[in-house]
Amino acid sequence: MNHGFVYDGANYTTFDVPGALGTSLLGISGNKYVGTYADASKLLHGFLYDGTNYTTLDFPGAKVTRPYDISGNLVVGSYEDSKNRVHGFVYNGTTWTTLDDPFFLSAGDTVVYGIDGSKIVGYTSANSGSIIAAIMYDGATYAHPFGIESEFMGGHHFYGISGNRIVGEYNDRPFVYIIPEPATFVLAALGLLALFPLARRKRNRASPRRRIPRLAAH
Repeated sequence: MNHGFVYDGANYTTFDVPGALGTSLLGISGNKYVGTYADASKLLHGFLYDGTNYTTLDFPGAKVTRPYDISGNLVVGSYEDSKNRVHGFVYNGTTWTTLDDPFFLSAGDTVVYGIDGSKIVGYTSANSGSIIAAIMYDGATYAHPFGIESEFMGGHHFYGISGNRIVGEYNDRPFVYIIPEPATFVLAALGLLALFPLARRKRNRASPRRRIPRLAAH
C-alpha cells in the first residue's frame, strides 16, 4: 500500500486520502496538495486537498487522471483517454482544458508535469514514443528548446519549473535548464521550423502505434 507524506525539513507526516487503498502526493502549493489515490475497487483517481477538504479530480470521460502539480488555483497533469492516448490538462477549479502539443498533434502524447504561475512544462512524444520534444507552454504558445530528439538516445524530459529554472532528466542524468531571454526564442523557432519536415517524414514511416511507458506508482 502506498502512503503519501509531507516533510517540513524536520518531520515526516504520513498523508493518506481517507478510505483509499493507496495515496501518492505529487504536487504542493502552500497548503494545497494534489496527487492520486486508489479507491476500494482499485481504480485510480486524482485529488486535491486544500488543508480541510478532499476533492476528487477526474477529467471528464478519462480512464485515468494524474494531477502532477499545482500553482495557486491551477492544477496541471495528464489524463488517458478511451483509446489510451495521453493528454495534458489544466484545471482552474471549474473548467478542464486539454493541453495537446500541436507539434505531434496527429499521433502524439502530451505529458504535463509542472507549473509555476502561467508557465507549464512537460514533454510530448510520437512514433510509439521513439521521438520526443520537451515543451514549455505559457498559456498561448508551445516552445521546444531542444527540438525533436530521440527517446532512445536520451531525449529531455521537463518535470518541474520555478521562476526561470526547469528541472528534469536527460537520459538518466538530472539537469537544470535556464530559460533564455525572449529574443533567444526567435533563433530557436527558426531551428524548430527546419526540423519540422523531418518529424513529418518520421511520422509517415511510423509503425502501428503502441502505448508509451507510464511512470510507475503514479
